[in-house]
Amino acid sequence: MSTVGPSKNPFPILEKEKNSKIALEMLSTMIPEDWIRGQESSVEAALSLVVQYDGLGTAGTDSPADQLQKLLVYLTESRQENAEQVQTISDLANTLQTHFLLVGELEEESLGTRSVVKISYEHELEFDDGWDYSTAFRYDLPDYGFAASEHVEVVVPPALTLRVVSLAETAGIEISPKNEDIPSTERARSHVSLPPTDRFAEASVFVEVAPSKRGILPFAAISVTVCVAIVGLALMERFEFTDIVKSGREIPTTAVSLLLAGPALFLSWIARTPEHEIVARLLGPLRLCLLMCAAVFLALGAVAAFPLTHEAWDVLWLMIYGGTFVSLGWFIAFRLAIHRRLTKALDWKARSRKDRERAGNDEAL
Repeated sequence: MSTVGPSKNPFPILEKEKNSKIALEMLSTMIPEDWIRGQESSVEAALSLVVQYDGLGTAGTDSPADQLQKLLVYLTESRQENAEQVQTISDLANTLQTHFLLVGELEEESLGTRSVVKISYEHELEFDDGWDYSTAFRYDLPDYGFAASEHVEVVVPPALTLRVVSLAETAGIEISPKNEDIPSTERARSHVSLPPTDRFAEASVFVEVAPSKRGILPFAAISVTVCVAIVGLALMERFEFTDIVKSGREIPTTAVSLLLAGPALFLSWIARTPEHEIVARLLGPLRLCLLMCAAVFLALGAVAAFPLTHEAWDVLWLMIYGGTFVSLGWFIAFRLAIHRRLTKALDWKARSRKDRERAGNDEAL
């Protein structure tokens, strides 16, 4: 994680122990003293469980935030005038038990002025899994409701391009404003923003990416096309639909070196260094297509290089036809999957908008 303060320099982040202490003080300050008079130790123990909660070993039992709410209801004797305040404290406790409170120290000169603070960190992606290799992922924004306006900048690796970036509330009171970006040209960076409708609103970011047209995608398309064309010509020549190769030509031929140059070119596009998870995931099918094309050209080189028996000749050509068919089918399925994912992304946003409108109508009723 990296941070940049108003002075354009990094600023320190407090360690876990100090952050937990501040979270404990936040909750303690919200609870009136007359509620807990004589029960200070019990309330402090309940608050400590909230800020130290790790989510483990509580299956089938109330969470610390729920236990705190029950304790506060008991201490206030369920008086109706305190119900709203108890619920607010409980909501904050639930937020603090499921999120890590990030506190940093800024320069004194920043006090009283409007400042821009940037925090960058590597987020574990929640992929939309599917047989066709996911091109979409989403993640929830921590403490979305705390901000006056939430701004999210998405940057993808150079080998990819953004198709859809959407920021939408998943829980709130009112209908959210426009919060999506659908680039008309290839872009690797996008920015979306959204003001929370209430203090405890929740939001998620939905991102769809695709391979850049300036990378492996066009090369894979050309490679598969060349592979299919060569094997198709070889198939027609073998069954005498065409008459291109001179009959009785000796094996091995000088075409071996030319056929072996193809696999070397295909394999040069396979990644040799570590890369981002989403790049490896999305470009995996294209690299498998190139590997299949390389295998087909190696088999063609073997056909041209060695005087094979009739049975070996038939088996090798069967493998060549099968490899070409698999490579072509894989590439076509990948391209269709990309278009289907875009439709899925737009459908997801439409459903999300309808759900928020329905929730707003129910609230109005």
